[in-house]
Amino acid sequence: MSLVFLLSNVASLSTSFGALVALAILTSQSRSRGLSLLLGAVFFLSTDYMLGVILYAPVDSSLWQGLPGFATKDRTAVLLGLKGICHIVILLTAPPAIQLLFGRKLPKAEVVTGIAAVAVMLIILVLLIGGAIPYTPVAVFGVITIPAYAAYLTCLVTLLRQRSVVSERGFPRTVLNSSIVALSLFIPTLLIVDILGLFKGMPRTLPIVPLAFLALTSGILVFSILGILDIRKERVVPDLEGFCAEHALSVRECDVIHLLVEGLRYKEIADRLGISLDTVKTHVSRIYRKTSASGKTDLLYRIGSIPRR
Repeated sequence: MSLVFLLSNVASLSTSFGALVALAILTSQSRSRGLSLLLGAVFFLSTDYMLGVILYAPVDSSLWQGLPGFATKDRTAVLLGLKGICHIVILLTAPPAIQLLFGRKLPKAEVVTGIAAVAVMLIILVLLIGGAIPYTPVAVFGVITIPAYAAYLTCLVTLLRQRSVVSERGFPRTVLNSSIVALSLFIPTLLIVDILGLFKGMPRTLPIVPLAFLALTSGILVFSILGILDIRKERVVPDLEGFCAEHALSVRECDVIHLLVEGLRYKEIADRLGISLDTVKTHVSRIYRKTSASGKTDLLYRIGSIPRR
């Protein structure tokens, strides 16, 4: 491995670790399902990248020696299988994460279609690793990379759809546009690299994949740090009474909103108000319907208890 590849890999993995830590802190502070899914997607993306570093390392390197008891072909099959699983999980987590970050509900049709597609990919992957499907470079390329590019393209389409609601959600337009430009450049570039690598025509002196991964993790790191700083800013006390009156909420629904703003969970709200958990869920559903909020995070944005980003 050349010095350029070594340095780019070290920088990429270091930034990835920093992004994971910062994103975990942001997720714990905001309690957002979108951020939780994004954290999972970045974790498996980082795992996939690390598996790639091991996979393309020389067979006699210390990285391969950490996998004793396997023949070279068996090791390759195991690593490729793990990479495929990572790609499938990324496909399951990344697009929904972006959707939820913009306060949009996940359409049931898209969820069902996505789960069905992932199930088919997983079955094909198992058949390939088990030897039921001929183990050829083209077959491996298709099974391993299709979920990854499906995830990238879905994320890009989702971001393009959200351009019209950026100002409504308070999401920085520069972040959105930068993400769209980055994906628009990286997707075809990485696809070309993979196709050339399939036919052994890719120059090994061009660290395109490490640099692309570095740019991605650096962007997530910056986004997470800005989110942490934003959450820690002094918050304006929301006018809950005015909000309840504006949306014609009942007294009990206002009580539930007060406790949601305090950060209590549904079970804790039920205990505090002396009602059942199902009753709390019913009140919350009515609150969402009356306020047109898509979820808890969106409701808190509308109330003003979470700073807009």
